[in-house]
Amino acid sequence: MKRIPVGIIDSVDASHEGIRTVELMNRRCDFSDSSDVCVSIITWNMNGQVRYEDVRKLVGKERKYELVVIGLQEVPRANILVLLENALLDSHV
Repeated sequence: MKRIPVGIIDSVDASHEGIRTVELMNRRCDFSDSSDVCVSIITWNMNGQVRYEDVRKLVGKERKYELVVIGLQEVPRANILVLLENALLDSHV
């Protein structure tokens, strides 16, 4: 497995402070020649806040992954499952 340098990019248009994304130097799923599966692993401390736009940005149809794994902390009482299903509907469900 190759080591890939990552950069942390602050999201300027996030709905609340604390959202950060990690970018693989603009190289998505082209760094492995031993697998045909592209995986995205996301951990998100929601700090009790969520907007559909934030969820869509993380897992929406512009993301091209075969498997999306999401770990959530401090999830608000709003129905996060419905938000995720709506964001993933066109591309993954």
